[in-house]
Amino acid sequence: MTMGYALTIKRLYGPAIVRVAAKHNLREIAAEIGADGHIDPARIADNFILRGADTAHGVANLAKSLMDAAGAVKFRKTSVMALELLFMLPAATTINPRQYFEQATTWAESHFGVPVLSAVVHLDEGAPHCHLLLLPLVNGRMGGSDLHGGKAKLWAMQTNFHDQVGALYGLARQTPQKQHSAAVRSAAIELARDCLQANSALTDAVIDALLRPHAKDPAPLLSVLGITMPAPKTKNKSFAAIMTAPCRPEPRNPIGIEIPNPIGKVVPAEPEKSYPYPCVGIGFSAPSFPSPNEPSSASNAATVTSADLMLERPNGIEWKPPQVAIIDQSEIVIASPGADPNPEGGHTRVRDAGQQSGNWSEDLGEFLAPPIKASCKPAAMASVRIALEANWLHGGLRRDSG
Repeated sequence: MTMGYALTIKRLYGPAIVRVAAKHNLREIAAEIGADGHIDPARIADNFILRGADTAHGVANLAKSLMDAAGAVKFRKTSVMALELLFMLPAATTINPRQYFEQATTWAESHFGVPVLSAVVHLDEGAPHCHLLLLPLVNGRMGGSDLHGGKAKLWAMQTNFHDQVGALYGLARQTPQKQHSAAVRSAAIELARDCLQANSALTDAVIDALLRPHAKDPAPLLSVLGITMPAPKTKNKSFAAIMTAPCRPEPRNPIGIEIPNPIGKVVPAEPEKSYPYPCVGIGFSAPSFPSPNEPSSASNAATVTSADLMLERPNGIEWKPPQVAIIDQSEIVIASPGADPNPEGGHTRVRDAGQQSGNWSEDLGEFLAPPIKASCKPAAMASVRIALEANWLHGGLRRDSG
């Protein structure tokens, strides 16, 4: 077995990407020639074309004509417009590049089953390689992502290429490359810099130019220089190092105010708030009844009719007749259920926060009035009962018009 080879594939996006890729492959971009030293202008004439036109304009027109004939004219911005395969041979290979890349192109045509737009072999760089552009047109639609596939499909593609082409030329099976971190790559470049400075009279500018192409993958360069790749730093820390490591500050409240009710801090009680009039319950007090010792008469009896008690609340809900009679020393207060037993000024405000949780009624959806304790004044209760029965027997509660 000789040295290994490379086979990669990538997706190309954008409406004009075929023309741009073809310009690079056909060396129509003057700025790339001699810009960073990896293209030798004197060897451009050694390049040759295996498939497609000899200009980027011709390659782009071929792609457009094939898509128009298939009715594929509308694409999303994220559509894959082409697939580019890169076949590469080792720099010191003795294999005939034309024969090898011709067989590789034939394999790609059979394996993918889509049109080949262009196949160009480059001999003007460090190692011989071939750029092959595929139009991912399958059954009248673009299916570049499906043809590309994931890791499993890529590995199967490379295995098939090795069995059909690579093994015939005695090339070693392509193995996955280990991805080094940025810190490891930077340390490797510094090792290579020290080696070059110690064993040559090159200036720093020349060394920087030589190291720049190897910044993303310095492993081959260090292998030639006989230097071992630096090992990544281990993340195993002792318990003391973990406990004494600096901590990140706690995040601030997103709206820039103090976090409400933090643990360990006494928060003062919320002050009493007033509520709009329609949100409160209303209780009404009736005039006092005469004492049991005084003679009762129709002229001085202070009574209230049921019609008078049907009052309209501000929100349009009728206030129903009172059902509870509450004794407060010498004054009788007639209040609706749930109202304050000691109203001030004829009405009271009732807050849900002031109610007991046990008074909540799931069926009614409201708080019920707490149970009323019986008075310890039997005489007062008897007098009230007598007064009420006397008024009810005479046609209900009435109130003087004056």
